[in-house]
Amino acid sequence: GRRPTGVSEFAVAVGGTYTAEISGDTDLTFHVDYSFDSAYTIAQGLPFKAAPESLNASISLGLGNGLEVSAWGRNLTSPKFNPVIFPGVAQAGTLSGYPSGPRYYGVSGKFKF
Repeated sequence: GRRPTGVSEFAVAVGGTYTAEISGDTDLTFHVDYSFDSAYTIAQGLPFKAAPESLNASISLGLGNGLEVSAWGRNLTSPKFNPVIFPGVAQAGTLSGYPSGPRYYGVSGKFKF
């Protein structure tokens, strides 16, 4: 009757993409996605919990000649949690963990031929 560590009670994931034609051979594409997991225990017997969430978005301009340029952002809500905690190797009684990813932005391009 107990929930294993690392398993949330519920998870939600939603996303959407919309493309608008600017002219005959040029379009603008918007994309956003969000995911959330309810709080769960990270390690058995420890009071630490995580409630991961992620908000990502992008906007892309596609040209008729095959060039596409995108601006995007990841982890826009800057979630702070440790998805994994484990016993330290060098010293008994210590714990180590991996932090969630930071908020970051970027620009990318591609060419279809």
